[in-house]
This record gives sequence, structure tokens and C-alpha cells, in this order.
Amino acid sequence: MLLPCHSLRLQALAVAATAVAVLAGIVVTAAPASGPVPGETLLDETDFPAFTVTGDTASCVAIEAISPSDPRILKITTTGVVSTFPKITATLRNTTPLARREIIHARFLMRTTDSARESGEGAAQFELEDSATFAISGQYSARAVGQWREFNIPLRLVRECPPGRAAINFRVGDRPQTIEIAGLRIIRPRPAVTDIASLPATPVQPGYEGSDPGASWRVAARERIERHRRSPLAITVVDATGAPVPGAQIHILQQRHAYRFGAAVRADFVAADTPRGARYRATISRHFNAVTFENDLKWERWLRNSATPLAAARWCRDNNIDLRGHTILWPTNTRLPDRFSDIANDPNALRAVIDAHITDIAGRTSPLVRVWDVVNEPFRNHDFMDLLGADSMAHWFRVARRAAPDARLYLNDYGIITGGGMDTTHQAYYERTVRELVAAKAPIDGLGFQAHFDRILTPPSRVLDILDRFSRLQREIELTEYSTQIEDPALAADYLRDMLTVFYSHPSTTGFILWSFVKNSGFRNTTWLQDSAGNRSSAGRVWHDLIYKQWWTDTRLVAAPDGTATIPAFHGRHAITVQAGSHETTVLADLAPGGTAVCITIPNTVVTAFLRSGKNESR
Repeated sequence: MLLPCHSLRLQALAVAATAVAVLAGIVVTAAPASGPVPGETLLDETDFPAFTVTGDTASCVAIEAISPSDPRILKITTTGVVSTFPKITATLRNTTPLARREIIHARFLMRTTDSARESGEGAAQFELEDSATFAISGQYSARAVGQWREFNIPLRLVRECPPGRAAINFRVGDRPQTIEIAGLRIIRPRPAVTDIASLPATPVQPGYEGSDPGASWRVAARERIERHRRSPLAITVVDATGAPVPGAQIHILQQRHAYRFGAAVRADFVAADTPRGARYRATISRHFNAVTFENDLKWERWLRNSATPLAAARWCRDNNIDLRGHTILWPTNTRLPDRFSDIANDPNALRAVIDAHITDIAGRTSPLVRVWDVVNEPFRNHDFMDLLGADSMAHWFRVARRAAPDARLYLNDYGIITGGGMDTTHQAYYERTVRELVAAKAPIDGLGFQAHFDRILTPPSRVLDILDRFSRLQREIELTEYSTQIEDPALAADYLRDMLTVFYSHPSTTGFILWSFVKNSGFRNTTWLQDSAGNRSSAGRVWHDLIYKQWWTDTRLVAAPDGTATIPAFHGRHAITVQAGSHETTVLADLAPGGTAVCITIPNTVVTAFLRSGKNESR
């Protein structure tokens, strides 16, 4: 279906003032790479009304400027998900053929005003097409969030294209979204260009600010880790009478972090009594001290099969793996189990069903689940609150607290730190919602930040600013779902290293959860730790280097003349082994913020022999 692009005469919305350059009345997030490309204009923003729509799940509106300082805008809205993406298209104005291998240049600005993506990004695939043969001469996947972002795209034609056949397309449609295009210029360079690299070009994966080894945020992060993640572990070695044992050999080896480092896993694999299940459980124990079940505790899955996640949860408890419950409620009709679809508009019936579900799942898992996402993604999913009232969310937290009095209760949402950290509308909603829950005395313990990064990687300094902002709400914070779509393995590893460092360094955070960790395991995540054969990726090596080497205590000491030894150690459980002569004693100690003192007693007969041997180095 071919539909015209509607035209409106509206004043453009104000844009955020945090940007650094102004182009034609539009504030953009980065200055242009260079000046305009000189040449023949083949298409520009005056052609917005000529754009047409192919597909019935998209629409476009050309918004005319009221004053010279206002931009013309092409507003493109996608309402559904389809396998064949709709396209917004317009024909170029060339009056002579575009030659084979001729180079043209496209430049436009784009921003997103609404997106169903968990990264908060809007997407459009820009392409040059021969409308008669459908030959594509070039494609570029453009991503943007709430701030205007500039794109420069040089394209080389694959074949000659006569006048009236060359067209540009914006393909959209993989998620509901609204994007806006401005500042469009399609230029045929004059003089002609033969070196495509000489034209301004926006990289597909641009990296991120603050990635250099000398970035200032790194020094501050290291200082915060030292200050907030380590405390004194004081050991005293004595004999049965309380006398010190100088020279005793002490080995402190960390067993477990206090901080939750985990991943989303499959409960059926965890619970499986098979060789594959055994390997899966061993991998979890080797990599993580926390997990979340990717889908098994969601409402519909729980009703179909609660036995498997309960069995997997018992294994987690027995093996000292913290379990994050995800999620009690996804408050939208599309996530309501099929058996309840007929009560979606009946407030009394829906309220009773929700309360029963919270009581059931939180109560039956109460001894097993340490943390619960009580409500998931309320910014976009709010059918239940629309029907039952804004105060219903606070009520759900209270019901969860009664059913699971020892679990930490979280509000989980996306768009807070992804997309360059520029989804200010989403951030404001999240903060306002948390404040309303606190004012209603809802028992909310924590804030869950999803982190499904797409093409736009948020600078570490910006993530720290956001953490500082939300830490003022005086609730703990966890990164609950980390994934990336970074095609460069080295860049994926670098960004994982920096996000781990940012979160571990911030005193308000308590955990970092990967969303899947095995390559090609279902959910698409380019930051996987290992493949199906167990081979570690670059990201996997980063994970282990930070968590089990750099942030891990493994130290040998000798007791001083007064029998003591003290070191700063990372918070968590430690095995302290004391050796005096041939005697060896090991005790476990949990190191908490502020420090822990441990006194280890050696039998008198061992101490006497040890001191007489002359092997106590401190004597």
C-alpha cells in the first residue's frame, strides 16, 4: 500500500539544552564532522511532503516550519512489528543519469520521541534504491535517542540509475517507535568525488567517550573501589591460653564476593539431571554468585510450570547462588496470561487475580529468592495502572512484602542509562514513580536498571552522573540486564570492563547481571562470556580478570610479634588458613563494610613445637 506523507504546519518542539552545537535552529549532540559537501542538491527537507509510505504499520507527517529558526521535520511513526519493514521513500531530483560507481552524499539529523526498544533508541535503515530494479546501492542503520544526532553517509552506486528512478528510503518497523528527521540533504558532489573516504562519514559503531586509558573517570573509580569495596580484615592468631603466636603463616583467599555478579540463566538447564545440566551448573558456579531466570518466573510460564524453577531455585540456595526473581508483574494486557484475557477490563476481577498471583509466586519462592523485580517496565507497560489506579503499584509492593518478608523488592525498567543516557523523559518518569512509591510508604528496596545497549554507548561519566542522581533516592541500585549489540569483540570487551568498573565503584550499587552469557543461547547479546564449547571470549576474559583477579583477595601474610595481621580485603567471604609448623587450620569469615576481626586459635602443643622449631619468622 502506497500512502502519501501528510503535511502539518506546526512549530517544532523545543530541544534539550545539553547539546553543544546548533545547526539550522536545531540543537544536536555533536558538532558536524566538517562543512557541507558542495554540489548539486538531489533532495532536501523541502521535499518532505513528497515522501510516501509503503506498508500499513507506518505513517509519516511533514511538519512545516513557522519561522526561519524552526526546522522542517519529517515525523515517522511505526505502530506494529512486521517481518517486512515499511519504507518511507522519495525520488531524487537528478535530471541526468547517476553513473555506475558515482558517489553521492547524504546528511540528515534524527531523534527519537518514543521507542519500545529497551535501549530507548529509535532506528531507521537508510538506503539508496533503484525503484525499477530494487537494486540497493548502500545501506546505513541509523540509531538515535531524544537528542538530535547528525548522520553523514557517503554512498557509491552499484549501477547506472536514470532520472526518476533513484530513491532514498527510511526503512522502519521492527519495533513501535516515533522518529523525526530534519536537515536532510542528498548531494551530488561537484566536482565529482572518486575517493569515498574523503567525504564526511558517521561510523556505524562510533565507540564511546571516555574509552581512552587515561580518561579522568578511571582514577576516581579506582579510588571509590578502594574506599567502598574494601575494608580491614584483622586476624589474630593465639594459642589456647590467648597468648599470641608470632610468625604463623596466614593465607587469605576470597571465596565469594558480597557484590552480586551474575547472569540470566535457564531454569530447565539448571534443574536438568543430565550431563548437560551438570556442565551448566558447574559453569554457573565458576562464573557467578548470582543468577536470574530469564523467563521461568514470568506469570504465564509460572502457571504452566512452577516445578522446574522451584527445583532450580533450590539448587541456587544450596550452592550459595543468590537468585533474582524476574518478574512478578509486567503490568500490561499483552503480558496477562491467556486464561485471564476476559477480565482485562474488569477492575475488581483483575485486582483479585493480581493479588493472588503475587501472593502465590512470592510466597512459594520466599525462602529461595533474594531479590524480586516486583514491577517490570512500567513506563511503557501501564495497562494495569490505567485500569486500577496509580496507587495500585504501591499496593503490589505491600502484597509482595507480606508474601516474601525477607526478599529485597525492586522496580525494574529500561531506558535509564542506555541510548547515551539521554532519555530524559524516561528518567524523569522513573524518578517520579519511585518518589511516589516512597511517599506512599511502599516497601521498595531497590532500583533495577536494565542496560540493553544498542548502537549508542553511554559514556561512563554520564552513567556515573545518572547513578549519582538516583542514589539520592536512598535505595540500592542494581544493573539487572546487561547486553550489547556491539559487533567488534574488542569494543564489546572494553565496554563491559568500563561498565563493570563504573557500577562496582559506585557505593549505591549492589549487583551487575548479564542477560545471557553463552554465545547464540537465544537472546542476542554480543557480550557473551563463552561459546557452547566453553571457550572464553574477550569479554569473558575481562569478566574473570576484574572479578576474580583485580577485585579478588589472595594474599599471604606472617603474623606479627603480637600475633596479628591486617590487610584491606574485598568485601565477601574469605577462607583464612593459618599454618604453624605442620599444623594447618582454616576458617571462613565474612568481611563487611567497616571491617571484620577474626581470632584463630592454635592448639598449645602445636604452638610449643612451632616456636621451638625456630621457623616463626617474626621471632
